[in-house]
Amino acid sequence: MSPSRKSGAVKTIRSCRDAVDLLTEYLEGGLLPDDARRLKAHLADCSACAEFLETLRKTRAAVGTLKARAVPEKCRRELRAFLKKAARKARP
Repeated sequence: MSPSRKSGAVKTIRSCRDAVDLLTEYLEGGLLPDDARRLKAHLADCSACAEFLETLRKTRAAVGTLKARAVPEKCRRELRAFLKKAARKARP
């Protein structure tokens, strides 16, 4: 569950980890206004997070141009297996 929409506003961004956790939702326009403001303030002061955001933007744009049929079946199988394994690890 993301810390903004579903559970209310994020009170503070104490670390880069907190900021990184919000970046996808920020790019999708899903942050509450106060959360977006806090994240922007962090990004203005943290070049590492700002660079990570730019890399994330570029990656999302590149991935968006891929065609499903262009991904080899072996790669799809390996990716599915990786995602299933990661999902199992993320469960409490």
